[in-house]
Amino acid sequence: MDQERAKIHTKFQGKAFEWERMTYEQLAKEMKVLEERAGTSILRVINKYGYYLVKGCIFVLIFIVFWFIVITLSSRVAELFPDRPNMRYIFVAITFGLCISFPFWGMSEEKIENLWSPMKKWGNRVKEQQKTYDKLQAVRFYLRKKKENPNHPSRK
Repeated sequence: MDQERAKIHTKFQGKAFEWERMTYEQLAKEMKVLEERAGTSILRVINKYGYYLVKGCIFVLIFIVFWFIVITLSSRVAELFPDRPNMRYIFVAITFGLCISFPFWGMSEEKIENLWSPMKKWGNRVKEQQKTYDKLQAVRFYLRKKKENPNHPSRK
């Protein structure tokens, strides 16, 4: 238990001393506030990996559009150039490039950078949520310590 206490003190410095001095009721109140801010475990997982989920969905949608175009048009290309069988693969490569670049047509570099700013905000929110969860774990430790030893000295 002393190792866990030492870890908490190195991670949260001054805040850990404050938690040690709190009464059981104050710690319980602090824990409720932190639980609300930290969210549920499922919410933390969604927030942590949702960024990749969104990027993956965008990529999959582009890929579906790409294959739709390829399936409908590549047979026509093969019919147009019967003496050149590789023309079909050249068409596939060009179509893939156009489908991947389509969302960025007509956008300036500044707009493209701003396109990902919500993702950066999302990442910052995930970091903040993780910090809050770490604080919650520390408060739970002190709450458990107070529960085990109700005579543990606490200053008001």
